[in-house]
Amino acid sequence: MELVWNGKPTAEVLPTSPLAKVEQIGGGDRNWLIWGDNQLVLPALLEQFQGQIDLIYIDPPFAVGNNFTMPLQIGCTPETAPKVLAYQDIWDRDAYLSMLFERLTLMRRLLSNQGSIYVHLDSRMSHYAKVILDEIFGVDNFRAEIIWKRTTAHSDAHGYGQIHDNILFYTKSSQFTWNRLHCAYDSNYVMKNYRYHDRNGRRFMADNLSASGLKGGGYHYSWKGKFGFWRCPETTMNHLDQQGKIYYTTSGLPRLKRYLDEMPGKPLQSIWDDISVISSRSQERLGYPTQKPEALLERIIQASSNPQDLVADFFCGSGTTGIVAERLGRRWIMVDSSQMAIHTCRKRVIELYRRLQKQTKPDHGFALYRTGNSPAPAGMPLFKAQPIYQDRTVDIQIIEFLPPLSQDLEKLREQPIANGLDFIDFWAIDFHWQPGQPFQHHWQTYRTRKNRTLKTISDRGHSYTTPGPHTIAIKVIDAFGGDWNFVIAITQGC
Repeated sequence: MELVWNGKPTAEVLPTSPLAKVEQIGGGDRNWLIWGDNQLVLPALLEQFQGQIDLIYIDPPFAVGNNFTMPLQIGCTPETAPKVLAYQDIWDRDAYLSMLFERLTLMRRLLSNQGSIYVHLDSRMSHYAKVILDEIFGVDNFRAEIIWKRTTAHSDAHGYGQIHDNILFYTKSSQFTWNRLHCAYDSNYVMKNYRYHDRNGRRFMADNLSASGLKGGGYHYSWKGKFGFWRCPETTMNHLDQQGKIYYTTSGLPRLKRYLDEMPGKPLQSIWDDISVISSRSQERLGYPTQKPEALLERIIQASSNPQDLVADFFCGSGTTGIVAERLGRRWIMVDSSQMAIHTCRKRVIELYRRLQKQTKPDHGFALYRTGNSPAPAGMPLFKAQPIYQDRTVDIQIIEFLPPLSQDLEKLREQPIANGLDFIDFWAIDFHWQPGQPFQHHWQTYRTRKNRTLKTISDRGHSYTTPGPHTIAIKVIDAFGGDWNFVIAITQGC
């Protein structure tokens, strides 16, 4: 079966753009964050990663016909501030299907033979996507449609409440990575089956030890006056009894105690109703629209990949896929065309690395790449910085900053802005900058949702081992997502 629509691509078109490595963050570059249109990025990845990606999760636009925004927070302004565009989701149906078809075709080429892909949609487009995926991956490689019940109730005046998303699970071949997962038993099952408690309050079920009626019989002996066929030899029965693992009925019949806290849970099914969306008070919440909970990605990554495997998300949004992959010891690639998404991901991964360092765990670092057609910010900001020397070290102080504001003045009329430094959301320093080389993050500071303060003087205390002059690069990212680089020369050396 084939789905046909106006403008459906008839051949694989591979427009591409070279990827330029522009930043290096953390202890290595085994992970990639890419800013650019995935239509251009996917072909560019084929040379190095064809057949190398073990798991792909994508949460593409749902074709809802809306634009999605996030709070425009400047300085210490609250989240009730005006909104800034995060990404657009307005599509003609035929254009949407062509977009999906082209990208899924390329993703299949990137998958390893044991690889899997999860496509996260809702009822608007999931039925079309299912037929497209059948065509690209093959009907036999369809594994499941997962129903994620993301909320308990939703009031729709003219129909049933829409409370779930659809996640389509396909594999590259019949030989795919699969780790069986379990989830907690529901309360009714526990009350019905684990209705006994031992003297310590532990719940258990009393399982049958009799082999009567079983094909092949059992072990024939007398146990405490009860003669019959048992499922285990007498030596095992003695061992279980000594461990307190046998429960005796009122008639003296032995039964095996199976403790609830020793059971793995029920095998995971295709309806997931135990993971909620991110609430307004959640510790995970970043303010990025349609952010997915880490628990959802953790389940997918654990089920369909192993440590050191390569996981990719080509519509990465707030970066949940990469964050969870990093925590679980996987390598990752994340791609998005939204500058706000890339900036959100950058800060989020850096924050994770800082937590790992506090736990004396290694961070594997990541490189930021961009395509040749990534848009440059319009205009030039006002910027002034100076070096601060102390003993034989140097730090940087930002004295003045003001981004171009012509198109954003209306949003700022009622904002309590103290000075231009309030517009800075993130800044970093490369103390050994060289022309044509990626920006090395030797130090950085940034605002978070909870902590809106920002250092204006670095505290690295950097020292040089060779005499000056030296060139220092300063990266500033403003509240609108504008990404600016400035260079200053210093004379102090070792």
